[in-house]
Amino acid sequence: MSFKAARRYAYAMFQSAVELGILEECNRDMELIHETIEAASDLELFLKSPIIKKDDKRQVLLKVFEKNVTKETMVLIHLLVSKGRESTLKQIAQRFSELYKEHKNILDVEVQTAFELDDQQTSELRKALENVTRKIVHLKTQVDVDLKGGLAVRIHDTMYDGTVRHKMSQLKQQFSRENV
Repeated sequence: MSFKAARRYAYAMFQSAVELGILEECNRDMELIHETIEAASDLELFLKSPIIKKDDKRQVLLKVFEKNVTKETMVLIHLLVSKGRESTLKQIAQRFSELYKEHKNILDVEVQTAFELDDQQTSELRKALENVTRKIVHLKTQVDVDLKGGLAVRIHDTMYDGTVRHKMSQLKQQFSRENV
């Protein structure tokens, strides 16, 4: 139920931000909110606690965010607290970010490599992925020396594995099936 509510609030906030022409500002607000709650697990537990009073939650959220976000985002925060939905704030921020990326045609892509990519390799990989996906690609790279070579690319829930480790595993399976 909270997931559905978070989606509705995020969509309403997104639509409002588009209509008011403050999409970039609201996206920065939502990134800040998500990062803050993600980094402070105590804050997330505090917001989810049924024991803590609404006014106490409102005061903490005011202190943490009031000087750093737009007034429209603060209106959302006040609304959430008054409706008892403050525990969904992190989910709302995350869904808002997803809507923003869809709107801007941005795709987050995770790449694992056996070695650190230099700037030229990263740029070429980004361009190749942008040509294939027809989206603006934001790369997040990670080095995993156990891959031996090649790279693995994750787009949403799909993994494209072109690593040496994966190829060796496939060969091993093929040989065992053929009794070589």
